[in-house]
Amino acid sequence: MKHRLFRNRIAAGAALTMATLAGTLTLTAGVASASGPADPTFGAAPQFYNGNPGSVVRTAGSDTTYYMTQSLTDLFNGAALYGCNVASPAAFPCPSGGNTSTSDVFDNWDRVEVTTGADLIGSGAGQNQLCGLVATPDPVDIARSSKPNGNNCPQETIAQGYAYDGVPAVDFTNVNPAAFGHVTNTSSPWYGAIHSSANESAQNGTDGCTFTTFPSPSCDLMGPVAKGWVPGNNVNGPYTGTAFTNLNNNDNGGGAQSTAYRLYCATGGSGATAQITDWGSLTNGGTSLSIPVRIMGVNPSSGTVATFATFVNSGVATGTECNSGAKDTNLNDATFNGSATKEIALENNAAQIGDFLVTDYPNDAADQAAELATTIYFMSEGPIISNPNVRQVTVYNNGNPSTGVPTSFGETKMKLNNVAASSITEGNKTFPTARALFQMALGYQAPAQDNTAARSLTVTDATFGSGSNQLTSPSAQFQVSDIGRAVSGAGIPTGTYITQVAPNLVGGTALPTNTAELSQPTTASSAGESVTFSGHIVGLKASTANYMNWICSTTGDGVTSLQKARDLVTGLNYDTEITNLIDNTYGFNRITDVQAGSWAGDCGLIYPTWSAHATPSDGGSAATNPYPGGVATTPLPNVTSGTYNGLTGAIPFPDN
Repeated sequence: MKHRLFRNRIAAGAALTMATLAGTLTLTAGVASASGPADPTFGAAPQFYNGNPGSVVRTAGSDTTYYMTQSLTDLFNGAALYGCNVASPAAFPCPSGGNTSTSDVFDNWDRVEVTTGADLIGSGAGQNQLCGLVATPDPVDIARSSKPNGNNCPQETIAQGYAYDGVPAVDFTNVNPAAFGHVTNTSSPWYGAIHSSANESAQNGTDGCTFTTFPSPSCDLMGPVAKGWVPGNNVNGPYTGTAFTNLNNNDNGGGAQSTAYRLYCATGGSGATAQITDWGSLTNGGTSLSIPVRIMGVNPSSGTVATFATFVNSGVATGTECNSGAKDTNLNDATFNGSATKEIALENNAAQIGDFLVTDYPNDAADQAAELATTIYFMSEGPIISNPNVRQVTVYNNGNPSTGVPTSFGETKMKLNNVAASSITEGNKTFPTARALFQMALGYQAPAQDNTAARSLTVTDATFGSGSNQLTSPSAQFQVSDIGRAVSGAGIPTGTYITQVAPNLVGGTALPTNTAELSQPTTASSAGESVTFSGHIVGLKASTANYMNWICSTTGDGVTSLQKARDLVTGLNYDTEITNLIDNTYGFNRITDVQAGSWAGDCGLIYPTWSAHATPSDGGSAATNPYPGGVATTPLPNVTSGTYNGLTGAIPFPDN
């Protein structure tokens, strides 16, 4: 069996020297001491420890939570340094009674490693990978998602909302294009608005303009449109228009007549439901400025798009324009200059808008700044708060990033329905796009997947006893990657899969050599039986449930087995570090298992509703809620009638 060596990543905000790391490893692998804690109970909530180090849990999906997840998993992985005492590969699985004075039985005693997948980005992509609807390099255990379940596999998905934030719209009221000179490109979409006698004369004596008679090209200057500048105003003010700092989905009667819908969803039309394409509709009382509104596109599979789409589509029937059920906001996106290709940016990264400016108007700073001044975008509140780079767009004085002098412009965070985004308005859900950030997993085992990466083989030396959950086969050469593999053959119930392999532990006892633990007991005895191992069942693993519960549980919730320990590297309690990462490093707001208020119940601790390795017909028994009152819970679904994937009752998760 191949064991993965722990690869530590440095958590955000923590400086870890090699000397410190070496000292930590020495302590972890020290001689067992009488002062060491007792081994934890195997298979018990909320950690579901099994004493088998080396399990790998893979997350995938949301861009919004990618970096935060990376830091949280680094923290969890780092706790493995103080896990069960495996000083060498020969010590696998965890030795009984081997804990030392530095052993931590509350956090990551099983030495699980959680990874942050990056192959397909977006909440929808993460959900699709979790549910086996798209190809993925490795099975996904947790979908990172900034939107609720998209009905990809609704009866199987469990979700814990462990943080909240909001999605405000942003524009660029501080961008004054005149600071970069006069517009010379006669084909730019705002040229006609600024190339007029009234506008040129208003700029006399400003930014190099000397107006004598029309035309005076040096006076073709454009001001900060989103701040209320209209052609004919001096670019430095005062402005006769109104700054665009609030976006409504409930004005003008709401629905298809709202400003939000008419910007993002309406196409063409006339009157009260006509598409808004001109800045005059936003800042000049409806009188045209002949300056187009530029809608910046966002990765359509992102949860951020789904959240904002729900806002702009409010009150509009499903199937109407961009509310077709796909929850998209890219219908009216800007296109590359002179082409039909839409400009789609990453979610939560206004800085990327600068790349589109350079592509659209190479070496033309005035038009680049004008394009930015007319742009509307939206992004998550967390990155706005925590990352200065993603909330700024850079324009270069000569329009060339390689040779120019940069000037960065911060975005203006807009109100939605006259409510400003803040931890208070998002916490009480009065901000219209307040949302939870989820970690999602499969509550049921999914059907066997056709995974080309999975090994498939047939053996003819399988031996098992009737009613046993163990199968022995020397020729199979079982390995950790076989966990979840479907098993079929005479005497083996339909839907059976491997839950553990030798020499790992099951219930604290090491499996015999060449043996695999099965999810269901066999129905007959056999020796030399032909058995096939194929496909792969992707579902909730014990190690996955451990990590998910670790994120939700908080010190003081009364769950005594999950009162987090002190991080011996930083000196802080792990629970404090989780909160610091979510709230301070990444600008979100943590939700716990004892959350009060509007987000109460969103981060429930997982527990099975039926005993492991059994279904009702096999003599198993119902499992009760193991957590104290006041703690939010996420019970795994139980099939009380009929079957699911050939099984009855709550399907147990593998021991890995």
